Amino acid sequence: MIVLGVFGPGANASSALIKDGKLISLIEEERLNRIKTSPNGLPLKSASKCLEIGKINISDVDHVAWGWDCHRYKKIMKKENNSLKKNSKNHLFNTLNSILYNPDLIEQEFNIFFNKKKYNKFPKITFLPHHKCHAASALFCTNFKESNVITIDGSGEDLCTVIYEFKKNKFRTLKEFKLPHSIGGYYATFTEFLGFKPYMDEGKLMGLAGYGKFSPSIQKKLDKIIYFDQNSKSYICS
Repeated sequence: MIVLGVFGPGANASSALIKDGKLISLIEEERLNRIKTSPNGLPLKSASKCLEIGKINISDVDHVAWGWDCHRYKKIMKKENNSLKKNSKNHLFNTLNSILYNPDLIEQEFNIFFNKKKYNKFPKITFLPHHKCHAASALFCTNFKESNVITIDGSGEDLCTVIYEFKKNKFRTLKEFKLPHSIGGYYATFTEFLGFKPYMDEGKLMGLAGYGKFSPSIQKKLDKIIYFDQNSKSYICS
């Protein structure tokens, strides 16, 4: 079985090619278009290059897997925008994301790109839940037949943390935390506060953390933002 994995249009758009469970190629779009992190770009060139490296025609690909459930996300953005003031910052931001993650537009862009390359028609894309993709990428690198998996991210559609049970080759959701209770968003806030770009430069903040010193006074303030809720028996981001 041949699977082409693709993800965008957020930071680090990229593609990967897997044949019979073996990774053939993995490329980030920035390596080919020379735009750092390739923000809001689709992994068009990287998808083409992965196939070229594997010497595989697009018609031989069994599945194209997209690491974001764009159909669900489209509905979420539409519902959220209905509760926002038109042309407000959040309304415009959601509208932009609705366009960038529009599944019909993504499929059209890939078909146009591959037609120009004189390849065969690009296969239908299967849009998958973002957190489940994270869980799979971690679990399938192990030899575990059964396991619990926790994914923590800024967001994945409307989810930010999910706890899965993996058994009999299937994932089952045990618990999920929806926006705005996002530890990743909390991290991104500090990234922006220190002058970096949120949801992009968190790695720089991680590197700087090793040079910091613990401050009880700052920790006391942070405890008001992330705290343990006795009712739900879970940590809450306020």
